[in-house]
Amino acid sequence: MMNIRNIVEAICRSVCRYPLIWLFITFIPSIPAFYGINHLALDTDVVRLLPESSPAAQWARKLKTIVGDGGFFTILVNGEDREKLIKAVHETVAKVEQLEEIGSVNFTYPKDFIDKYRYQLISTNYLEKILDYTLSMKASLNPFTEDILSEEPGDSVLSVKDEDEIKILFSHYSNLTRYHESEDGKVMGIFIRPKANFTNISQLHKILLKLEKISNDTSNEYEVWAGVGGSQIHNLKEYEVIRSDLNRSGLITVIAVVLILIISFRSFVILPVLLYPLGAGLLWSFALVPPILGDLNIITSFLLIVLFGMGIDYSIHLVKRFQLELVNHSPDKALLETYRSTGMSVVTSGMTTGIALLILAASDFRGFSEFGLIGGGTIFIMLLAMLTVMPVAMFLGQKYGFVKSYRQSGQNRREIKVRASLIIAIFLPLCLVFAAFNLQFNYDFNKLKPQIPTSKIFNKHNSEVYKTKYMSPGAIYLAPDLKSLDELLAVIDNEVNKKDSLFQKVTSVRNYAPEIQESVERIKLIESIQEQLGGRWIKKIEDPMIRKWAYDMRGWQLPDDFPQVKTLPESLVKSLVVGEKKEFYVAGIYPNVSRGNGKNAMAFTQEMYDLNTPDAIQGPVGEMPIFAEILWTVLDEGPWTLIFSFGAVFLLILIGFRSFKETAIITLPLIAGLIMTMGVMALTNFKLNFFNVVIFPALIGMGVDSGVHYYRRWKELIMNTGECQKELYNPLTVCTVTTMMGYSGMVFAQHPGLRSMGILACLGLGCIWLTSLVLFPGVLELLRNRGVAGRN
Repeated sequence: MMNIRNIVEAICRSVCRYPLIWLFITFIPSIPAFYGINHLALDTDVVRLLPESSPAAQWARKLKTIVGDGGFFTILVNGEDREKLIKAVHETVAKVEQLEEIGSVNFTYPKDFIDKYRYQLISTNYLEKILDYTLSMKASLNPFTEDILSEEPGDSVLSVKDEDEIKILFSHYSNLTRYHESEDGKVMGIFIRPKANFTNISQLHKILLKLEKISNDTSNEYEVWAGVGGSQIHNLKEYEVIRSDLNRSGLITVIAVVLILIISFRSFVILPVLLYPLGAGLLWSFALVPPILGDLNIITSFLLIVLFGMGIDYSIHLVKRFQLELVNHSPDKALLETYRSTGMSVVTSGMTTGIALLILAASDFRGFSEFGLIGGGTIFIMLLAMLTVMPVAMFLGQKYGFVKSYRQSGQNRREIKVRASLIIAIFLPLCLVFAAFNLQFNYDFNKLKPQIPTSKIFNKHNSEVYKTKYMSPGAIYLAPDLKSLDELLAVIDNEVNKKDSLFQKVTSVRNYAPEIQESVERIKLIESIQEQLGGRWIKKIEDPMIRKWAYDMRGWQLPDDFPQVKTLPESLVKSLVVGEKKEFYVAGIYPNVSRGNGKNAMAFTQEMYDLNTPDAIQGPVGEMPIFAEILWTVLDEGPWTLIFSFGAVFLLILIGFRSFKETAIITLPLIAGLIMTMGVMALTNFKLNFFNVVIFPALIGMGVDSGVHYYRRWKELIMNTGECQKELYNPLTVCTVTTMMGYSGMVFAQHPGLRSMGILACLGLGCIWLTSLVLFPGVLELLRNRGVAGRN
């Protein structure tokens, strides 16, 4: 620290002699930085957040050119004139198929194929459930039949969920049409998948614009309603929401910070002195992000705004101290005294903040590591700007009248209330106990996604055409040949049949072209179902749809041959066989639990990872494994990250002050503030999630600043707590408020995950402010009276 002091003093002396040369030298790095920062972009792909060693991330990167991310677009067309509607759909499909970015377009069902093989296309597992369902119905409606499957007459062995799935299956076969259409035939759908390698946001946006143009042309030409939707729309809208949040939050933060500075310093012309060094530091650091890390991710997207609010603290401390020193010293002497005292506090607090953030760089979770690298690196670069750019800014600012001396008024004195300190001290154990038993982690991913406003008309029509909630599996495997696929399916089918399995079903070409043995088993089950449907009891079935199915199933004639993979219709093969140079067979696993729940995602993924799959199989890849591994990484690394961040900060302060006792005293307001923060979170049911958990290391770095500044100045003022409070209450309060303003924009974000980061940061900063300027002064006053602190 002594070497840094000598360097800083040398810079101050040189600045006083050659201010214009220093201004020119410090401006030069900003020229290439302008070019670098223009390449800063945002990547919302959550796969990027996972460590390189993550199986889900590895498979996602390896297979993205084969299967992509599973996202799709949908075009819906609504019209009263059936003939005109069909013509509009066919022409729309023809135009979409001409786009080079499109991988497949589906708008019809292979009706002839399905009508021929019909119930042979239902899996053995579902046929067994249908047989159980038939037996249960027969027992309840036929008094001469004993239901040996139920504990009581009329009770089905199937769950309500199983019955619902079977009824959906019945409805599908009862109302199967050639087109993807609603029951009244007035709405038709077109299911569109981009090519696997088109997963970039900008590329997807270009595809969307082309599809919207085609949709609008269809609407105008045929006088029908047409709209574009699908899962890719959500990805694009989430990107637009974040961009919108960034613009709005940035504007709110800049305006709020500038107003606070004007009010605090009672001057408008002082703004360039405060903001120029900060701007230079931010410009230098963020210009390095594209060549080193590439694009910003969802979690780091707001860092530029956040660091603007954090970095202004250093400017506030230095300029306010400089104004105080100008009362009794010449500009060059005032500059030197400012950096000898407050400058060293800024160095210490900046290094603790930077180190606390850089600890995150060691995390395998790239949401943490990139946050730490960018945040910590920027703090150190801003610190460099405060030691090189700020001295010349203040010196020239004083010379040209931007910075004037300021004598602290006695009216601003804040009395030390030991009683208030005691109240907070009593409240802290309660916070600790409440947090220990009630602080929770939010596993619901749906609550961390922005609520995208969508067209009510489109949603209504979409539910009429595509009744299923999830149109893609939770995860998929790829098999290089049918032999490997069959081996994989045997393993998965065995898992599906387990009582506690989270697997609902698996889809593949074998659903439509099963092996001979499987086909024989299906035929036996179909014949058993038809046998049970014999008799007049089916007339008593009240549900007309089920009654219609029962008659259809009973009268259906088995075909003479079995369906084969090589004869499957192209519309089926498109989604079940992928790849250009080499074909892979897709096996999609659907979960029987909610996909939005993180605990379900972890359990479902763990069940897949526990499968003993054939060596040739690739995967699994999908949304659920990715979210599961994000949670595993965050839950595993989160506690250790906090421990190492605090340990690094504690060690750095210990090196600077060379006293364990003083280091413990300095970190007291930070520890108390964190305890209070967690207590309030538990009290208000505000939960942690994989977005906001990264805020705690940041709070450790930011929160220790007040303790460092306060204790160092308290010792310089010979433990005069009143004078210390008088001098530091305003700058520390202004610094806290400006830092909160850096996060406040996120509080108003539409993205729930980012909003939770802003709320937690503001809550934590507010609690640390209370412990630093209410609890800490009282503790220091108590220690001074007892002669415990201030001596080594």
